[in-house]
Parts: sequence; structure tokens; C-alpha cells
Amino acid sequence: MKQNPVKTSDGSEALFSVFDVLYILRQYWLLGLLAAVICAASVTAFLMTRIPQYSAHSSIVVELDTENIIDVREVVQSGIKNPNLMVSYMNTHIDRLKSRSMAHAVFESLDPVLQNRFIEGYIGPLAEWDPEEELPEGSALLHKYAVDVSWGQESQSIAIEITHSDPLVCQAIANG
Repeated sequence: MKQNPVKTSDGSEALFSVFDVLYILRQYWLLGLLAAVICAASVTAFLMTRIPQYSAHSSIVVELDTENIIDVREVVQSGIKNPNLMVSYMNTHIDRLKSRSMAHAVFESLDPVLQNRFIEGYIGPLAEWDPEEELPEGSALLHKYAVDVSWGQESQSIAIEITHSDPLVCQAIANG
């Protein structure tokens, strides 16, 4: 059956009217409700089975004027005349904080128990790990998955965010 176009209030033609849409909704509301319930149940099940992730934040203020560091009693203008120089300094510090050697130093500064807990967050319990297989290096996991370093433009503060499934490990790494 061919449907004739319907004239709308502004004079244009449409293939169906508002009444057609209401008729369709009235006919198929049960199917739509069932689809919505299935989608909601799927999203709920997915969110409930995820391992919770914790994050710890730390920040570093990079002082660019050495006069402020040596003598705090003296009031000094604390700005850089060349903004490109500040960007260069901050990017250098960010690259150092994101480096593999920094991740290695931070991981090695952790207590051995916390090191094991950190690795368990990515591979599961160490008791279930096959002794013939080599454990992944903790500093590599830290460098690749757990650290995010960012800098807000026009600021001398660098933000470091640590993400892990164990809140104590997060806190220890952020403080390290």
C-alpha cells in the first residue's frame, strides 16, 4: 500500500504525521519497554562486575626563579619574561616525571609488600601465578598504566594522578 504524503502546518510534505508516531508508540510500547529493561540490566551488570579504581593526586610546584628559593624574605617578581621558556621548563619536568627511570625509582622506593600488591592489581594474586613465567616488571606497569602527569597552562604546578585498584598502593605511590 502506497502512503500519500501528509501536508504539515508550514506547507511542507511529510511521509507520516504526529498521529502516526503516536499510533506506532501505542502499538509497540511493550517491546520498547522490554528493550530498555534489557539495556539497563546489561549496563548495571557491567558496572557491578568492574573492579573499583582509586586515584591519588599529588602536585609539584616548579619554582623558576632561584632567588625565591634561596631567600624567602625578599619579595621578588616571580614571573618569566618569555612564556616560551616557561613552557619549555614545564615540558622538561613533565617528561622527567613521565620517564621510565622515574617510575623505576618510585617503584623501588615502595615497601616490598606494596610492590607485590601493586603487581597483583594487574595480574591477579601472586599465589596463582605460574612460577615458571616471569613476572611483569612493576616499574613498567607503573609507567604504562598508573601514572598521569598534567600541567595547567599559565601555572607553575604540575599535577600527578596515580590510578590503581588498591587505595593504599595509590597513596604510597603518590607520596613517593
